[in-house]
Amino acid sequence: MQHLTKNTAFLKYANEAVLPFNILHQTVLLVVGYFVVQWAIPDFAKWLVIFASSFVIITAIYEFAVRRVNLLRFPFGMRLVNRTPE
Repeated sequence: MQHLTKNTAFLKYANEAVLPFNILHQTVLLVVGYFVVQWAIPDFAKWLVIFASSFVIITAIYEFAVRRVNLLRFPFGMRLVNRTPE
């Protein structure tokens, strides 16, 4: 608990990402898993491929779409960011 009471940049980032990750993981896992389970490789290798590729895809969608596009922030339960034009 002593590490979770500090207000670090990582905790702020991770706290904001929890709900979008939760929303995205089901869809991404199903899509990736649908294709990977048909491969003729050992089950543990399938699990590793699904785990790694799903994590990368979910992280990329969150970072480059949900987090940066104000229109997508609201449906994913995030506060809107007021950006002033430069």
